[in-house]
Amino acid sequence: MSIRIHELAKKHNMEGRDMLSLLKERGYVAADTKSVSSTVSKIYVEEIEKEFAAKAPAPTRSALTIRRHAIPSAAASRFS
Repeated sequence: MSIRIHELAKKHNMEGRDMLSLLKERGYVAADTKSVSSTVSKIYVEEIEKEFAAKAPAPTRSALTIRRHAIPSAAASRFS
């Protein structure tokens, strides 16, 4: 299965054109690819996923606690 370049970029908080440039540099898409609506093969998506996973720090306990307490009390009561 393949994924569109702009979807892959969004998943990693990047601009589509930046992801396209990265993919071109690595040879994961053809040099003449111009659109972020083009697709990337699953094998290359997996390589990008591995690379970004290695760079991303694991969330700390305090970061997870902050996110959980960030829900307004009215909304939190719906989920309790």
